[in-house]
Amino acid sequence: ASEWKTAGLLMEERVGLARALHGMGDRRELDTLVAELLPEAERLGLRGVARDLRALLASTEQKSGTR
Repeated sequence: ASEWKTAGLLMEERVGLARALHGMGDRRELDTLVAELLPEAERLGLRGVARDLRALLASTEQKSGTR
């Protein structure tokens, strides 16, 4: 249980970093971080985190007019 809590806390911190990168408009770093975080979130069953990460990517795509 302790390992899961540690993984969850680390994921929370990294999602906070993703939100900060999104706020700063740093698309390249955001893409890189989300590419690392999404598989981990899905592996851990953190569906809400995965959904939030996808939403961050989608909102930057809408701002930049891509896809």
